[in-house]
Amino acid sequence: MIRRGVPRLAGYPKASFHEQNVNPFSNVQWQSSPFLKKNLPKTDVFAEEHVSMNALSVFDMEKGNWFVIDAFNKSVGSLSVCISRLLQGKYRVDYNSNRVNSSSVIVVNAIHVKFYGHTWDTKVYKFPRKSHSKGHKILTCKTVFARNPSMIINLAVKRMLPNNRLRQIYYQRVEDHSDYHLPSLHHIPSSCNGEKTCV
Repeated sequence: MIRRGVPRLAGYPKASFHEQNVNPFSNVQWQSSPFLKKNLPKTDVFAEEHVSMNALSVFDMEKGNWFVIDAFNKSVGSLSVCISRLLQGKYRVDYNSNRVNSSSVIVVNAIHVKFYGHTWDTKVYKFPRKSHSKGHKILTCKTVFARNPSMIINLAVKRMLPNNRLRQIYYQRVEDHSDYHLPSLHHIPSSCNGEKTCV
């Protein structure tokens, strides 16, 4: 039986090798050499030569990613999670919570989204009206969907975004279309298929 605290060394890659014989009477038992050539990272032939200036410089040359998501037969919750993660840039390896990346999302077929159970009748949206005598405006999900089908996804995505000054910037990068007709697709380089791509 192997305990959890015992490390298993068999699965680790070979990072260094013994250059000299082991001397049991010395403080340093063996000297390590740099990584083997097979473990070194590959360098692109078109990459510029690195010049060290004793500083960390990050040049973000990305022009922006466009994601087209087909909302046909997708649940509103999982689809909104996918969209909010794409807008915040959580799919990037250089993700930073206080930086706005230039990703945009286009949602098509928003009229074909689905809710489970009796959500269409039981879910309500409350719109505050401070100056109105009757108070907040309360509408069911079915009523909101009948007036504007894309409003369901819009509200779900907006409330999943962080509640700070970046929310409105993220929210402006979402385009919802109730049908599959788009005005232009020539400037959109990439696409993803909803829940399957956005884990």
